[in-house]
Amino acid sequence: MEYTCFDLEIKDKIAHIKMSRPEEFNSMNKAFWSELPHLVESISDDASARVIVLSGEGKHFCAGMDLANFSPPDKQPNAHMGMRKESGYRVTLDLQHTITCLEKARIPVIAAVQGACVGGGVDLATATDMRYCTKDAFFCIQEINIGMAADVGTLQRIPRLIPEGVVRELAYTGRRFLPEEAMKHGLVNQIFENKEEMMEKVMEVAADIASKGPLAIAGTKESLNYGRDHTIEEALNHIALWNTAVGIGDEMSVAFKAKAENELGVKLLSIMYLGRRHVNLRQCRDEVNVQTPADLAGINIRMPGTDAWQFLGKALGANPTPMAFTEVYTALSTKSVDGQDNPLPTVVDAKFYEVTCQIALTAHLVDLNYVAFSKSVWDKLSSDQQASVQKAAVDAAESARQIQLQKEEDLVSFLTDKGLEIYEPNLAAFRSHVQKMYLETDASDPWPEGMLDKINALGN
Repeated sequence: MEYTCFDLEIKDKIAHIKMSRPEEFNSMNKAFWSELPHLVESISDDASARVIVLSGEGKHFCAGMDLANFSPPDKQPNAHMGMRKESGYRVTLDLQHTITCLEKARIPVIAAVQGACVGGGVDLATATDMRYCTKDAFFCIQEINIGMAADVGTLQRIPRLIPEGVVRELAYTGRRFLPEEAMKHGLVNQIFENKEEMMEKVMEVAADIASKGPLAIAGTKESLNYGRDHTIEEALNHIALWNTAVGIGDEMSVAFKAKAENELGVKLLSIMYLGRRHVNLRQCRDEVNVQTPADLAGINIRMPGTDAWQFLGKALGANPTPMAFTEVYTALSTKSVDGQDNPLPTVVDAKFYEVTCQIALTAHLVDLNYVAFSKSVWDKLSSDQQASVQKAAVDAAESARQIQLQKEEDLVSFLTDKGLEIYEPNLAAFRSHVQKMYLETDASDPWPEGMLDKINALGN
């Protein structure tokens, strides 16, 4: 669809919709009312952006409805009065839908207001999620000044934004509502000296929103809108159902990744697969036959010394023994510990096969590392350069993964030839035991509903 009233630019997940009739003060002509919902809904539906910025070109944000809309041609000149009025009623509903599309959009909408925001312009602004304005801006519920009650959304939405007494004064008098008062009462978030400063800040806020997980943002907007119109109890039940139905595990991992990048000053490009960790024991299978966690009772297994590693050792059913990696070979040979856990390549590289007798393929943890890039250098690269580096990292990681998987497979034969017995225990029993213990700890409290199911699905 070609747009006559708007210009659209989508960049870095930000959709910037500009009302493009500055010579007409961006008044709302007939095309406006059909173009805006088509534009907003297409952006919302195709996930091309994560936030919308709505602004007006020229001196004014929006001067309201074009007067031509007040006298539409009579499509039913011979119809009786009731039918003609019913038709007018439906026209009003269509106009309301045009404004409501901003509120119904799956993504946040930010209004950037300069100059006049009058009549229908106020309808637009109050349907957005946030409003910023310049010091020369003004708001006016203009409808009362032309002998009608505003009927496209202002009277329904603005009382939820500013005190009712102020709303009634503005609606009854049709006076101008200036920036300082608008900010004092919460209609606008911030006032700026000029449009350039305002747009710089608005785009900064939009970029921050766009950096967040799209489902998290959509769920937040959905919950805020629902909570506005329902009781607290109803809203709490709604967000519980939302998070359960939609799931947020993937976006949580994205958020954790972003947090790590910011704290470390790096760009994490890809994950390097190092191998699956297994239980490797010095005792032979006729002495210890590992099928379930119960079979590891009383077995001292070397584990790294952190709380998380020690917990994992206990969850496997063993007695975890903290020890530096460099000491493990000697500890196994002197029987100071009964076993250790590492991927097969590590067993070979460290020659643990010389002092152990069996490997139970528990695959209880995947060892990994990251391909990382300096964040400060990354930010200086062009988008094409970033794409090339990212692709190279992903390709390298995938190539290395395939090599490592093949190496693990080949090492089973190598270790068997060295005299080790290698077998797969009851993995379902280990998974159930470890997960049960984890879910009984405080560490699992932040997990969203359904996270464990998603993890288990990945392991199947």
